[in-house]
Amino acid sequence: MPINFTPDNEQFLEQALATGVFASREEALNKAVQALRNTCAAGACSDVARAELRDDWMEDLRAWSASRPRVHRFVDDSRESIYESRGG
Repeated sequence: MPINFTPDNEQFLEQALATGVFASREEALNKAVQALRNTCAAGACSDVARAELRDDWMEDLRAWSASRPRVHRFVDDSRESIYESRGG
């Protein structure tokens, strides 16, 4: 199963392997998953994970929004204008 790490996590893993902290990538990943399982078993996983996912999602949304061109005119986003061509 291919895993795509962020560059900083990839660098950290490579350093840990180079210094002999872990014998292999598999050992490092198994230890990381076990640490996560222990955290979840202690009851901290759900709230922390949800907060981190929410924060990551908001960061991605803000980055996407900032990448969009600004509109310097009135935009009618009323329900009527959005669905006017749908009939009914």
